[in-house]
Amino acid sequence: MEDLSVAELYAGLREPSFREQRVTLLQLLANKFTDEITTTTTTTDEIPLREIISYCLALISSAFGNQASTQREVLAHFSLSVLTNMTSTEANQKMMIEIIMNETKPSSTHWISILQTFLNHDPTKEKKIIEGSVPDTSDSDYWIKEDFLHLTSYVLCNLSQHEEIRTQMTRRSSGYIPKLLNQVKSQNTSRRHGAVGALRK
Repeated sequence: MEDLSVAELYAGLREPSFREQRVTLLQLLANKFTDEITTTTTTTDEIPLREIISYCLALISSAFGNQASTQREVLAHFSLSVLTNMTSTEANQKMMIEIIMNETKPSSTHWISILQTFLNHDPTKEKKIIEGSVPDTSDSDYWIKEDFLHLTSYVLCNLSQHEEIRTQMTRRSSGYIPKLLNQVKSQNTSRRHGAVGALRK
C-alpha cells in the first residue's frame, strides 16, 4: 500500500469496502504528503487536495457530539496528521484557508467546530502526570485517548501565517486569543508548541 499515490489513497478512503482500513490509509496519506512536498513532480490538478481537506475536516468534526466514539476520535487524530503535513507548504495553506473561509460550505462550519472544541480544552483538567513521565507526542495511542485534537495546534500554527486566520483569531468577539494562551499550560507538547507558534505569527 505504501506504493499508492495520494489520489489512490484518497480513493481508498472513500471506498466503503475499505472502511476498516481507514486508519492505515490516513497514516499512509500523512506520510505521503511529507514525502511529496519535497519530491513530487505531480501537478496539483492530479491530486484531489481540496477534496482531501474537506474530507478530513468532516471526519474530524464527526468525532464530536452525538456521533462521538473512540473510533471516530482515532480517525480524527490521523486526519489532523494529514492536515498538519499538508499545510506545511504555503500553497496548501492558502488552499485550506480558501476552503474554510467560505461560509457557504460545510467545511467552514466543520473548521469552526474543530477550532472551538480544541480551544475549549482546559489544561487544568488534564490527567496529572508525574514530572518526567509525560509520553512523547509520537505515542499516538496515549494522546488519542487523552487529547485526540492536540494536532489542531500545528494546523492552526501553519495557517496563522496568513492574515485571514490572524484576523479570525484576534476578533475580540470570538474570544479565541485568551483560550489559545491557555493552551500553553497543557502537558501536551504539541498543544503547547503549536499554540506558541500561532501566537507568534
